[in-house]
Amino acid sequence: MVVFVSAFIKSDSIRRPIEQFFSHFYILAKSGIEILLFLDERFKSSPEETIIQQFPNVKIVEYISLDTSWYPTNINEIKLPVHRNTQKDTLQYLSIQLMKMKLVNDAIKYTNDDYLAWIDFSIFHMITDIKLAYQKINQIANTNDFIKTHIISPSPNNKTTYINLFDSPIWYFAGCFFLGHKSLFNKVYEHQMEIVKKNLPLITWEVNYWFMMRDFFQIYKGDHNDSILDI
Repeated sequence: MVVFVSAFIKSDSIRRPIEQFFSHFYILAKSGIEILLFLDERFKSSPEETIIQQFPNVKIVEYISLDTSWYPTNINEIKLPVHRNTQKDTLQYLSIQLMKMKLVNDAIKYTNDDYLAWIDFSIFHMITDIKLAYQKINQIANTNDFIKTHIISPSPNNKTTYINLFDSPIWYFAGCFFLGHKSLFNKVYEHQMEIVKKNLPLITWEVNYWFMMRDFFQIYKGDHNDSILDI
């Protein structure tokens, strides 16, 4: 069996209304899959939290804030990617994306399932066929024979080339979904953060770091659309 992990941390740079993020999550919650949710502490006792608590398959396991433990003493030294959306791709936003592996690793203690899958809080903003997505996601949730040696992740372009590892996003991975055996995540998270810290003051997207450590992953063809769940 697979338990799903998701999280919402409010970013000051988000381009969609908060209500849209939560409305897309409610669609995900209606799928019936078991979800361990990490929720921004600023939404504790909020109307949004009240709605989430009405879904018996969703468990809010922790109220969290942005992990800045890896920041250098002087964060003004951090160099953001050159080719980025300057409004969206801020230090805060990139830091939120980097928390995915950490949160899946943190979620292990809240489940007895062997496999955990990260799924973006608002993944349904890219899904057009909701009924088919529900079928796919429930099939994933009820499967227990995935490989145990690698994290499984969708890849929009496994032939991708790059000029610089830090200045532009590398879409070898679609970072909104991945799945793996619970024994993998601590090692993968620690390795990710080793790469992050080693390359400071440069910082980039989480998918770029994963590209640098792609031997830990097994890919399948999937993009930022309905194919994202074609595992």
